[in-house]
Amino acid sequence: MKNEGGRMSWIPMALRISFHDCVSGCNGFVDIKNENNRGIGPLLRPLNWLWKKEVKGKKFYGLSFSFADFLAYSGCRASYLSSIQTLPNEPTLTVPKIEFKFCRVDASESENKEIFEESIKGWSGTSGTKNFFAENFKEFTTKDIVAIMGAHTLGNACKANSGFTKAWVAHAYTILIQNTTKI
Repeated sequence: MKNEGGRMSWIPMALRISFHDCVSGCNGFVDIKNENNRGIGPLLRPLNWLWKKEVKGKKFYGLSFSFADFLAYSGCRASYLSSIQTLPNEPTLTVPKIEFKFCRVDASESENKEIFEESIKGWSGTSGTKNFFAENFKEFTTKDIVAIMGAHTLGNACKANSGFTKAWVAHAYTILIQNTTKI
């Protein structure tokens, strides 16, 4: 699955799935019926199938690998792959060192029905973005927020998924990073 520029189109989607799983608790549950998750079903379904067929019930380094771990790992792998794939006239990026940790716990079926996932809205602005992260990811610094939001530049906005049709712009990150204190 590649787009016109040659990049793998699942990379931004895998990052999005990984993050949206953590909005609901890093528990292996991403509700594809939630409007904030529109458009991720085409990758989430094959990831679920692959986990059940190849990973579920197996031990890695002596530890169980939950579906939540698998979603987090797919996000880490996507981050790595995005950093090594460059197009002509793009700068070469430093490959990030990602320390992966196991032992996330999957939500049960009954818990899945009770989880309400609230995501930031694209029109929230700088203060809305900071407030969302302050409430949901208290340990994130402004630089962490910029890194997470910067992942949006890997893909293009699709009106059917987000309501937006244009690419993210670097100016928004400049505004966010101006205050480098912990929020």
